[in-house]
Amino acid sequence: MSSEVFLGRLDARHAQAERRFAELRAEMSAFKAEFAALLDARLAEMRTEFNAKFAALYKAMVITAITSTLTIILGVGAINATVYTGMLGAFGKGEELGAMYTKLGQRMLEHDAQFNRMMLKQREDFARVEASLDARFAEEKAERARQRNRRAPRQ
Repeated sequence: MSSEVFLGRLDARHAQAERRFAELRAEMSAFKAEFAALLDARLAEMRTEFNAKFAALYKAMVITAITSTLTIILGVGAINATVYTGMLGAFGKGEELGAMYTKLGQRMLEHDAQFNRMMLKQREDFARVEASLDARFAEEKAERARQRNRRAPRQ
């Protein structure tokens, strides 16, 4: 075999390898674009889900704050009215006043406890959503790294 034939075959193999490398690069670019679009869509979906849950949390906090404030205002008003009525009704009504005051105090304690439970639940839900988002992000990042490593040219 002459050196010209050998070099001709070598050039043909080299051209074929370059063509295949160009095809792989084009496939990788297409996959990269497709993966980026898929990742962006998934992140947008997760962001929408997160915003919806956060809006629900915010709404619950606002409603709870308003309810607690109204309960306190009405409770103080009720206590004031009860004290005034008790003063007018003399000491015979003292037992009734004490019972009502105790009930109001218990009701306020129950509302505070319920508020604290709701806040704890909202914090737990938020932490769960945040952990889920962090885990998903880490998984997708690791998957991208694995795919990048698989497609990286061997030295």
